[in-house]
Amino acid sequence: MKKITPYIGRSILKRAASEEYSYLSWMRSYLNPKEYYFLRALNYQNISIHELKHNIENILTSKGIEINDGLAEYLIRTNNRLGITLKIIRSGFLNNFKSNIFERNELFMQILSYRININRKLSIYGGELLRWSKTKEDNKFFIVAPVCPDYSYIYTTNGKYRYTFESIGEGIGLVAKKAIDNIKLINDLSKDLFLNNFELKSIILIGDFEANEKNLTALKETKNEFLRKVNLSREAIESSTGIETHCFSNLCKNLEGWDNQLLYLKHNYSLNSFDDLKKFIPRINHERNLISRLPLYKKWFGDGKDFKQIFFDQVVEYFLMSKLIYAKFGNNSSILASDHKAMRHYYGFESNVQILSSSANY
Repeated sequence: MKKITPYIGRSILKRAASEEYSYLSWMRSYLNPKEYYFLRALNYQNISIHELKHNIENILTSKGIEINDGLAEYLIRTNNRLGITLKIIRSGFLNNFKSNIFERNELFMQILSYRININRKLSIYGGELLRWSKTKEDNKFFIVAPVCPDYSYIYTTNGKYRYTFESIGEGIGLVAKKAIDNIKLINDLSKDLFLNNFELKSIILIGDFEANEKNLTALKETKNEFLRKVNLSREAIESSTGIETHCFSNLCKNLEGWDNQLLYLKHNYSLNSFDDLKKFIPRINHERNLISRLPLYKKWFGDGKDFKQIFFDQVVEYFLMSKLIYAKFGNNSSILASDHKAMRHYYGFESNVQILSSSANY
């Protein structure tokens, strides 16, 4: 079925309210005769917006779905009055109509999006809706959280934290802790949807690709020791939380595959230096993002380094992370960005992957 625009919705409801209310052939692209005559029997063409909101709240409540203030109004605004009514019908919530998995999951995703939008700890980057797409695996949505290794840090007097990069540990790193908290929050916001067979799977990917020469030199670590500690961190996250956790390079077979993909991206888009970013993505203020990262880079690599090149290399890594996540998990996935807010702009460049942002300053 085609999406019902406000104009189409008004045309169908106007027809249903007229004396000549018979179903017309052009309507087949939007709803079937059974749905049309059912709506007319319910008098949906004549009820007020207030009544419609009340009906939506009652129907969702009857299915055990928690009603947040403003949710019904949001659903009407997002879908228009006929669109949301059909979505509820096709979800199997009215008159025992057969449930359509896509329609139901799209409805649940809209409800979750609304809850995220009114929550101060998370936001949907670049839009107010998480999209649900028709795929072969219609019934699962993936939340994928890239996280850093367990770099050393200290808490400051104002209750915040600051990386020291004196060492790499074997436990749960700072960004991983935040990602875990964010995953718990998303699961809490979805608990009533889970009871209605909504499937949300969270996966953490730890950045083993940071075992590069520049980083190993700064940390005074060997590559084997770095990777050993990263794997122990992966095990610590998975064993303590139950969240499926992998090393990031698993998405491209191994670290050699990661390096090859980086080279391909740079070659394919003629990206060789920081100045190329300005030409390639002019809408982003790369200078400002670099400046916000300088205190971190100085702590990490020391003074006097080529910070523009360090920033450029990280940006291309973010391009590749989003590309690999999208290739592996498809349209029905979102990157959970729990790291520095300056870097979230670079996740969506190489794919249509959606971004859930809970970015930090450090």
